[in-house]
Amino acid sequence: MRIILVLGKQLLSRGEIPKELRLQMEKAVELLRAWQGDLMVITGGVTIPGLPSEARGAFACVPEDLRDRVRLEEKAMSTKQNIEFSKELLVHFNVDVHSVIIISSPGHERRTRYLFRRLWPEVALSFENVGTCTPRERVEHMIIFVLTVLDPEEKIFLPLKRWWLERRRSSQAVLG
Repeated sequence: MRIILVLGKQLLSRGEIPKELRLQMEKAVELLRAWQGDLMVITGGVTIPGLPSEARGAFACVPEDLRDRVRLEEKAMSTKQNIEFSKELLVHFNVDVHSVIIISSPGHERRTRYLFRRLWPEVALSFENVGTCTPRERVEHMIIFVLTVLDPEEKIFLPLKRWWLERRRSSQAVLG
């Protein structure tokens, strides 16, 4: 079975879907309609308490007629967990996966390829990158990629990410 895997992106402070995630969903829906994939998995957990998960937020972009071909993975907090938990979800539904089309941002591809080779090497992988990547985002993606290689169990990365999300949420609360 061919899977379209949409990697989530943090929702905006009031639960709005960021432009990049909306573009990812448009591409995923286009591919699903064209039968490029048999099933879509949207992955991403709750990054802002009180808001829906990234996956649930993105699911709002799926037309009613395609919703039965979509599964949500709502626990992942990192790219590594996106892959691990999506794989577990598909095993739970007895889905025999042959290939995965990743829908993500341009800067995310290197890290995702690396993690897929390590965590799910038996599937054929292709990418559909949407949106653009600013120079700052490229640097951030490179730093996270290096952490991915040096910290494969995410013992440093996940606590840093939680700290950053909490800090960002606190500053938004002050501004809001």
